[in-house]
Amino acid sequence: MIFVYFRAGSVRKGAQAGLGLHGRATSRCKIVSAMAISTGTNPMQFQRTVKFVDRTNLFHRLDAANLVVGHLAAIFHSFAFVSGGGRIIRIYLYTIQEHLDRALERHGSKFTNDVRVVLGHGIPTKDGNIREKAVDALLVADLIYHAASRNCDYAVLVSMDTDFVQAIRRVEDFGCQTSVIGICSDVIESIGVG
Repeated sequence: MIFVYFRAGSVRKGAQAGLGLHGRATSRCKIVSAMAISTGTNPMQFQRTVKFVDRTNLFHRLDAANLVVGHLAAIFHSFAFVSGGGRIIRIYLYTIQEHLDRALERHGSKFTNDVRVVLGHGIPTKDGNIREKAVDALLVADLIYHAASRNCDYAVLVSMDTDFVQAIRRVEDFGCQTSVIGICSDVIESIGVG
C-alpha cells in the first residue's frame, strides 16, 4: 500500500489508486479513500500531462516503506486523476546511473519501461558514497522547457524537495497547471502551488 498526497492549486488531498505494489508498507503508507479534486480550475480540461519524477525522493520513500514496484509508469497512470485523467504524454525519471542500477536490481528489469530516464552525474565522495550532480538542474530545465514550449498543459512533479518551489512558480507563469505529489509523505506546504 502507498499513501499519495498531492497539491493542485492550494488544495491538498489524499487519494486511492490501485498501484500494484508489493511489500510491507509502514503505518504512514496506506491507501485512503478516493477524494475529488477541488480547485478553482477544472483539471479535466487539460489534455497533455508530463510527469517529472525526482528519483532521490521516490526511491528513498519506496525503500523506507519496503515497497517493490514492478513497473513505475503503472503507478503514475494509476493516479492520472491528479491531472484530471488527461493523457500522460511522457514520464521523466531523473537520477544517476548508480542509483538506476540499484533500483533495477531491487524492482526488476521492467521498472523503467515506458519512462524516459534522464541521467545526471555520480560523483564519488571521500566516504565512499556517490553524490548526485546536475540531477535537479536537469529536472528544472525540462520542467521549464516543456511549459515554455507549450508541450504540456499540466506538469506533475513527484518530489518533496523544496528546491523546486521557484521552478513550479515559473511553470505556472507560462500558463501550465501544476500538481506536486508526495509518495508516503504529506506534501510540504512551502512546495505547494497557487
